Amino acid sequence: MILVSKCCAGIPCRYKNNGYLRSFLQKVGLEHDFIAICPEQLGGLPTPREGCLVRGGQVLGRQTGFDFTPQYEDGARQALDICRRNGITQAYLLRSSPSCGKAYGVTARLLEENGVQVIPV
Repeated sequence: MILVSKCCAGIPCRYKNNGYLRSFLQKVGLEHDFIAICPEQLGGLPTPREGCLVRGGQVLGRQTGFDFTPQYEDGARQALDICRRNGITQAYLLRSSPSCGKAYGVTARLLEENGVQVIPV
């Protein structure tokens, strides 16, 4: 079992209410069962929503500057809980997301700190 960014499964959950269908999912889907998640939605944010960026450890709205850090952290904790409950040790996450971006995304960072390998797509 692996974890996958819901938007990479083609589900329109990104801040602009769109998704991607990454070709790797066809291969992954044939070889593994996966759970698709959107950390922003898990944290209670609607779709569509304001685009955000990570700055100085905070997740800030690009237009308003509003601090969305609590919602992003809540979604990250829920994603980690899903991994723990399902024995997931590998996650394919959207590379440019403030949640899922490797090294700077809130969820990606928390998962890696807890032993889940994050593979950017």
